[in-house]
Amino acid sequence: MRLSRAGRALPLLGVFALAACDAGQATDPMADDVALAEDDRIALEVIADPDAVEAALALADVPVGTAARRGMAWGGPQGAIQGAAEGQVYAEQARLRFQEAVQALGVHDSVQAMERAREARRLVVRAMVAVGGPRAVGDMVDRAGGLAAAVGQEPSMYQNGYGLQGELNGLATRARERLQLRDSTGAGECAVLAEQRYRHRQLDPGLRPGGPEVAVQLGATAVVLATRLVSDAGGPDEDQARLLAVAEDYVAAAGETLAAGYYRRVVHLADLGQWAALQAVVWPDGVSIEEAAAVQQLAEQLVADAAATEPTDVAADLLTWAQNLLEWGSAALEEAPPRGTGALWRAAVIGTWILG
Repeated sequence: MRLSRAGRALPLLGVFALAACDAGQATDPMADDVALAEDDRIALEVIADPDAVEAALALADVPVGTAARRGMAWGGPQGAIQGAAEGQVYAEQARLRFQEAVQALGVHDSVQAMERAREARRLVVRAMVAVGGPRAVGDMVDRAGGLAAAVGQEPSMYQNGYGLQGELNGLATRARERLQLRDSTGAGECAVLAEQRYRHRQLDPGLRPGGPEVAVQLGATAVVLATRLVSDAGGPDEDQARLLAVAEDYVAAAGETLAAGYYRRVVHLADLGQWAALQAVVWPDGVSIEEAAAVQQLAEQLVADAAATEPTDVAADLLTWAQNLLEWGSAALEEAPPRGTGALWRAAVIGTWILG
């Protein structure tokens, strides 16, 4: 399958994103206050969760580490040297600010806790931009919408799944609005908060078919599949090579975390690996309707081939999950393309894993 990058007619509306609200319309100041209060409430609830803090830091740590170790960053090798150095500084500062937020919360200073946590999230954004370029913020906003979609597909895997989906939709919408107002740091900060809330509400990873061990395997499978697709399309170019390297490093981090027994972090890192792998396939121009249809066709073929093997045990459970993702993604794609691409990609990855 070749995914063409020529003749783009549509700007990136979000690889995974749900339909965005019209940010050009005037907003109600009281509605803005309500949204701010909602963000602050969520921020306070995630500050004390170490997994939620690590979810934010992982967004910066892995791409920055890739830039430092492999010399891969936006802007090429020279950009990698400067970007990695700047990114490491920002990432370290973000970790310190999160620690200060936890300390402030421990002495019941909620205002200080929220301020420090907000500073930390903004530093995460700066670290990501240092190695991923301006496009990194748009990717983060896209992912926030994708998280809401993922929860909607499998709400039983999260605490109060439907309520969480509503929160993530709200955060994604506010992130898009800030991005359209050219507040890229504020948009990214809102998207990082969505990442934290998603992780905060994630239930026992053992509820997922195959648990954390299979999650790591699926991440690795996504990298292999993306590498093949990119190669078939005549790549990788410089940006795709970097994204594939980031995806590999996310999966490697997931494997290391698996050995340490931090299973919620394992699943999160492995999922980030799948996400980065998909970015390599459809980024940097953004997913077109044609590319989304190509991913759908790929998923249909792989899931059908996997079903023909009549899998049992964990593979059978995964097949059911892939079939549900394929159904959901196809319906979403028909309703509002390219929405649904993320679910279709996950189905294709599962099908590839079953086929071995």
